[in-house]
Amino acid sequence: MPYCYHEPSVISIALGCFLILGTALSYSLQIVSLVRTKTSRGISFISLGMGLSAGLFGFTGNAVLSWQNILCCRFFSDSIRPGECLVNNIVLIQLATGPIFMLIIYSLFLKYFDFRRSEAIPDETQKDRLTEFRSATILLASSLTLILLSMMTCFILYYGGLAEGETVEKVARGLGIAGAGCIFIQWFPQIYTVFKLGDSGSLSVPMIVLQAPGAFLVVYFQLSSPTPQWSSYIAYGVSGCEIVFLLCLIGFFKLRTASWYRGPGSRDPTPVYLHLNNSAEFGEDYLTDDTPFLIDDPSAI
Repeated sequence: MPYCYHEPSVISIALGCFLILGTALSYSLQIVSLVRTKTSRGISFISLGMGLSAGLFGFTGNAVLSWQNILCCRFFSDSIRPGECLVNNIVLIQLATGPIFMLIIYSLFLKYFDFRRSEAIPDETQKDRLTEFRSATILLASSLTLILLSMMTCFILYYGGLAEGETVEKVARGLGIAGAGCIFIQWFPQIYTVFKLGDSGSLSVPMIVLQAPGAFLVVYFQLSSPTPQWSSYIAYGVSGCEIVFLLCLIGFFKLRTASWYRGPGSRDPTPVYLHLNNSAEFGEDYLTDDTPFLIDDPSAI
């Protein structure tokens, strides 16, 4: 077998490792936020679904296009060493990190889904909360099913000899374009959710702060790779701009909330919906007859 190791520059390797660690750190902050607050209020399940789909589409497409680099790893003794294998596929590893953590976050979103209405959204009903939970579950199942079918199609075409290499490559690039489309619209639902709620909720602001420069670093990292994919760097560039806008919106609401007074001489910027979600900490006297609970029978879901 011919030698198939293509050594990237030291800067590319360092940047790839930095992006992998940065992605893991930023998403870990959101995981901690969900576990700590025990509510997913304020997080858009559509944004989660689009982010998960984009990551999986991008990973699958790049895996097909970089399949020869992956196959090289089977021949450590003859062609390539384990360390060289990792370096050879560092772009693919970086693309896989996001979907793995996004799947964990989505699972926690469903686990800590708050079935109570929020006082911050007066027109929200019990039926709305049930519908959102069901829609989030359906979106997750649909995304995973679609990705699985796409991966199976590519590998059947590749190994079954049912299509020429150019056709398989076109399918892979189509997956990359689909992922780019998801990234383009990923943050719009989250922006709308924050705007409607008037607060970031359980959405981790430190995670968003790290995501902004991370998106632009991905653009540079993709452009500096041996085989840059336009569907990746253009989509992440737009995503970075959306994240910056989201940060500005969150900052505006944080400043506005901090200027509100809940009573004479007191200052409490905590959003009302967080008081509802954590009402058990304040005792039974905090709850009133008007406090809306959605689920009397969890089996009704």
